[in-house]
Amino acid sequence: MKIIEDGERLHLPPALVIGAGPSGFLAASALRSIGVSVVLLREGANTPVMCRTAPGIDALGYLRNLEAEFEEGEGVELVGTLRVQRVDNGFLVRGLGAGPQHFGCIVLAPSVSGTSIPSGLPSEVETLAENFQPSSGEVVAFLLDYGLPSNQAAGMAAIAAAAELRNMGGTSFVLMRNAPVRHLFGETLYEGAKRAGVLFFRFGDDLPRVEVVPVSSPDEPKFLVTVPDLVDAGQPTDLKCHRVIVPPGAAPSSVPSYALDITAGDVDSEGFILSSSTHCHSGRSFAEGIFAVGEITGNIDLVDVAAQAFAVAARARAWLMNFPDSAAKRAKVTVSDECCRCLTCFRVCPHTAISYAGASARSAIQASPAACQECGVCVSECPRTALALASFPDEAVSSFLREVTKMADREPLVIYGCQRSAARAVSQIPLPEGVLFFSVPCAGWVSESLLWATLASGAAGLLVAGCHHGNCASKDGTDWAAARVKNALSALEMGNFPIRYATVAANEGPRFQKVVQEFCTQARNTTDEKILTA
Repeated sequence: MKIIEDGERLHLPPALVIGAGPSGFLAASALRSIGVSVVLLREGANTPVMCRTAPGIDALGYLRNLEAEFEEGEGVELVGTLRVQRVDNGFLVRGLGAGPQHFGCIVLAPSVSGTSIPSGLPSEVETLAENFQPSSGEVVAFLLDYGLPSNQAAGMAAIAAAAELRNMGGTSFVLMRNAPVRHLFGETLYEGAKRAGVLFFRFGDDLPRVEVVPVSSPDEPKFLVTVPDLVDAGQPTDLKCHRVIVPPGAAPSSVPSYALDITAGDVDSEGFILSSSTHCHSGRSFAEGIFAVGEITGNIDLVDVAAQAFAVAARARAWLMNFPDSAAKRAKVTVSDECCRCLTCFRVCPHTAISYAGASARSAIQASPAACQECGVCVSECPRTALALASFPDEAVSSFLREVTKMADREPLVIYGCQRSAARAVSQIPLPEGVLFFSVPCAGWVSESLLWATLASGAAGLLVAGCHHGNCASKDGTDWAAARVKNALSALEMGNFPIRYATVAANEGPRFQKVVQEFCTQARNTTDEKILTA
């Protein structure tokens, strides 16, 4: 893929935005505003779950204007099954019409279904709708935090609706366990609702009781809500209401399966596509070149989604500009004829950089230079040693092991350390005499065969140092390394080769120095009956 600079214009490859709800329109508009051409896939029939919490802003009008930008024949419909294949210079996408189409990046922004009414509440209870219309004279109870804590934005949207009802002459009660004032406009909306006359009740472990009572006319309140108000020393208060409304929420179970496939199941503990973590910035998945915005990430606030969309657009543009032809053609992982196509590399790659190209004569494993982060996890797990990293060739390892052998009479100690963490930490400290440090792309690159080869070369001790659990840039690479060291220890049972695994961060030089000193002391004192445990 070639990026052509024409004056101040950059001709970038197009981005595919999947989703025609508010999140999709926001993402597509943000991309176009910075010069990225967009194809909008109108996928997802769910009613958007989006909270409008910015006071004084016509959010509905804003969304209608965004949608109008794409009404004149723009956008494509899904034809058949959506299939995405990563290639060296982006993605080939099938299901958009005749033949595969090429895109430089993909932005996932479909709507998801709303959460259902919490169990324990009558079926007549409602969820706050986007087009909530208050009626003068109505008495409405807005029930937050029933069972699980309400989304902050959803809670503030409910409080804003309560204030709107009160300003029209109705009566509003807000029942909550925790005031959702951490939201951007939380204090403003909360204080405005109190000034408007909204009555707030706070409950604790005992949830409010909601009952449907018989009525003789439609004008009579049909709900009796009993709330143990903590403000009033926990005394129960009875509220008669025409309606009981709970705030909306996004259901993680409705995240589309194709989104999970595209991101290789890159989800948080609730099941939403990751939008931020220790590994990635807002809106970026582990799968490089794939971004997520809005409800699919659990974000249902219009203001937050707009900010997220512009952040994603900036990162997507930077991603697209990073693919001149030379970078796309540079192989990072080589595959030899020893490959038996067992797909082990395909399964373990934490960056979804491995693809499988079927062919009638001989199918082949391919590694995308665009996605590969050169962590070496695939290399260490290949049962046929058919893969190799271009930046860490076998010759470099062999040369290092020869150095170990030369020092065998002095009982050298070897440390394999991740270049992102241990290598940076070790640059801040002096190494004890007789210790050899070898920087590796990821601790997950250190295979069991390398452990045995190092010991066979004459190393008197071996320390593998990776990132802390949860901080590995290659997702589970540090855990792979820990498991291999554990396996090696189990296999040794009796012997005089101390092996240890440790974790360290790049800014923990003094701590790592203590780890190394402890390792050296234990290694030098090890006897045939004592094995250093991980």
